[in-house]
Amino acid sequence: MSKVALITGAARRIGRAIALQLHEDGYRVVLHYNTSDDEAKALVETLNAKRADSAVSYKASLLSSVAGDGVPLSQRCEAMVQFCFHTFRRLDVLVNNASAYYPTPLVETGEACQRDATAAEDIFGSNALAPFYLSRAFARRCTNAEDNKLHNRCIVNMVDAMTAQPLLNFTMYTMGKHALDGLIKSSAIELAAVHIRVNGVGPGISFLPVEMPLEEHDVYRSKIPLDKREATGEEIASAVSFLVSDKAQYVTGTTIKVDGGWSLTRA
Repeated sequence: MSKVALITGAARRIGRAIALQLHEDGYRVVLHYNTSDDEAKALVETLNAKRADSAVSYKASLLSSVAGDGVPLSQRCEAMVQFCFHTFRRLDVLVNNASAYYPTPLVETGEACQRDATAAEDIFGSNALAPFYLSRAFARRCTNAEDNKLHNRCIVNMVDAMTAQPLLNFTMYTMGKHALDGLIKSSAIELAAVHIRVNGVGPGISFLPVEMPLEEHDVYRSKIPLDKREATGEEIASAVSFLVSDKAQYVTGTTIKVDGGWSLTRA
């Protein structure tokens, strides 16, 4: 029976590319999304047309500590992992990709500020707390080391090529990605005892906003040493594909940067 992968934020952009790649690799996939209903539905239909009953979607918010229905984030994450086991009877790979990203300047974020307190919760929740809760739920269900080794169970967290450098005015995002980097390293050591590998992929510039003027696209591209272009979704997904493959069975606690050398220019 083919393996199963859960990808958060899978309906668009990098998450979609990862879902397509892992499905091509033979995985059955659970595609988490929050607001991209049409995109998620279309992707599920596309994948199931290629291989019947190989893809399902799961809608949930990973943004704030408490959703509108009052269900805490930890319980929403537990429910998502439980859905995977209920639907496919197994889960082999968890890809924590969902991420909120927008400016949160220190003095402008919080109650009575330009951005209210939920902005901080949303960004830290999606970038750090949700990956923690999902990883915990996954590890709690997969406690047999020999079985985990046999099925090469692993977690991939999508960080940022610039995690080591602060991003001006993106305080909460920077904090979230630093926390996620810490989760990769800490959980890699802890979960090695039950043979669950934990790694990261750090994309650089990719999927430049369509509303951004073309001249600004060129400015960003000019900063990238290799080829002066942004990364494609397929290139980022290929790094994930490698880390979850049998070729990476001795790789844990590391992050692969897919940024064309961009982070080296800002060290």
